[in-house]
Amino acid sequence: MEPSLKIALRLYAETAEYQSRLRSATHMVEEAWERDGRKCFVAWSGGKDSGAVAHMVCEVSRGEIPIWHWDYGMYMPRPFEEEILHMASSLGIRNLTVDYRGSNPSNTAGMRAFFGILAKRRRENDWTTWLSSLRREESSRRKAIIAEGGQVFPIADWTWRDVWAYHVANDLPWHSAYDRYGPVLGWDRVRFVSFFDPDMERFGGLALDGVLIPEFKNRRGGHRNSSQLSIT
Repeated sequence: MEPSLKIALRLYAETAEYQSRLRSATHMVEEAWERDGRKCFVAWSGGKDSGAVAHMVCEVSRGEIPIWHWDYGMYMPRPFEEEILHMASSLGIRNLTVDYRGSNPSNTAGMRAFFGILAKRRRENDWTTWLSSLRREESSRRKAIIAEGGQVFPIADWTWRDVWAYHVANDLPWHSAYDRYGPVLGWDRVRFVSFFDPDMERFGGLALDGVLIPEFKNRRGGHRNSSQLSIT
């Protein structure tokens, strides 16, 4: 991220607008923690939005709220996945469950697998309260999901500027992929999902990945089993 943008974000983090949104988000997390305790959980992708929520949740619960992470397997370069897991301790994550998509090239049902495994984990662990990182600003679909309710959305009303200001103000890490894609797509539009993934082809992801991370084009993530991790 450009130094000038970091300076601007630090200044923005001191404004009444940002502080109001931060207080509101923190209050929502505190209420959920007091009401539901370890039945709360966060789905953390390694991206900026879920990273902000994971950090906020871990600050409130002192790391007790479970964090669930979905490893995209062959569609997440292994150095990128290792970087995600390395970031966990800096975000205050101590109770981390990791599930793995698998390495079958014919498996393009990534999101169906995601929700299927997540539902299984929720039943097993009695995770009833999803502290979601969805934001209205991102898309009309996400705006509709938030309107439906059923989850807790601490940062639903945050803008991209709020999310980045939270990271900068708290000196939190973000994935290095953002520093490749941000200057090209814009820091207001850049997202972190998966790479060389057929599920993302309709968004133009395959072509862009080939340009920005060509070294990973023909490299596939190796197989490993799902695991339960405790990071301190």
